[in-house]
Amino acid sequence: MPPKKRSVAAPDSRERLLHAAIEAFATFGYDGTSLRDIAERAGVGFQLIGYHFGSKEDLWLAAVQDAYDYFATFTTSVRFDPAGDTAAQFRDFLRQLIERTNEHPHLLRIFVQEGLAGSVRYRKVLRPMLKKFYETLTMPMQREAVRLGAIRGLIAEESHFLLGCVVLANLVQPFHVEFFVGERAGSAAYLERQVELLSRLLTTTRDSVT
Repeated sequence: MPPKKRSVAAPDSRERLLHAAIEAFATFGYDGTSLRDIAERAGVGFQLIGYHFGSKEDLWLAAVQDAYDYFATFTTSVRFDPAGDTAAQFRDFLRQLIERTNEHPHLLRIFVQEGLAGSVRYRKVLRPMLKKFYETLTMPMQREAVRLGAIRGLIAEESHFLLGCVVLANLVQPFHVEFFVGERAGSAAYLERQVELLSRLLTTTRDSVT
């Protein structure tokens, strides 16, 4: 049952619409989502979409940006203390990465949907957004982890590729991940087993790594 509608003057109506929009777009796609459905999910008056955002496209852009900012803030917050156990710090990062991906899958699902469709939204908005995320946030973090010895088994590009595959597998085919880790998808053991396996891969020194 959708939440009871609040007053159109509710101060959190913009945030409620953003959250409802990213969930709806991730579930039904851009074309399969109506503005009235989003307003109903948010429990606010339909007219507030126009007031806060304008068009459907504007709401989609705002919702995607809001979700992007969530992951950008998380990635920016990752810091490795060279005086501490950097491998343990990286394991904590892995745990948070998988947890946050599973708890907030909507942006990544939109990336997958729009990418497979080859949409204009993917080419003009999402692909440049993803490129910026990799170049300015995740790759610098991976290189720092290698420099400090938190990652010893792979170079930064290899580690980045591996983690990207793990994130997408958790999102798209969690039951396949079950087969590899031997734990039920969504359980605490499922998460910890992935962290254990990834940590082993990322901290095993190989003579061939340069």
